[in-house]
Amino acid sequence: MTPAAYRRLFDLTGKRALVTGSTRGIGAAVARGLAQYGAAVAVHGRAASSKDRGVQETIAARGGRSAFLAGDLYHPGSGVRLVEEASRHLGGLDILVINASAQINSDFGRVTPDQYSFQVEVNLRSTVEMLQTVLPIMAEKGWGRVVNIGSINQRSPKQIVAI
Repeated sequence: MTPAAYRRLFDLTGKRALVTGSTRGIGAAVARGLAQYGAAVAVHGRAASSKDRGVQETIAARGGRSAFLAGDLYHPGSGVRLVEEASRHLGGLDILVINASAQINSDFGRVTPDQYSFQVEVNLRSTVEMLQTVLPIMAEKGWGRVVNIGSINQRSPKQIVAI
């Protein structure tokens, strides 16, 4: 397939996307890829530090439309606020990529209640909030896409030694 054929196949011109946890790694690659194919992209990071703005600045430097949104998904209501803010900055939202997650790198038997709660708040509660906010908007428009990315820790956490 030629580059022009790929561009036609994956053309996202006019689409608006939010990619959570997109200041590095998989999320950064997804945000840059969406922008490369024409989407306006809201890049999300936990903090508003200058190093976290690199992906957004790269998209803008390449002529793409982008915004940077900072927010810690641990706090109740943060998923709703993030979707609403992305929609406000981009003039709507067509694509949601849920990439941000909290991982406690510890043996399962040693995960504390606070660590467990932190993971549930970031990985589950904020995801439900984002979906409850964005899905009605997408349904009303008749078009939308949601991608939820998981890492190796969801599939293969550190195990308790079997007896």
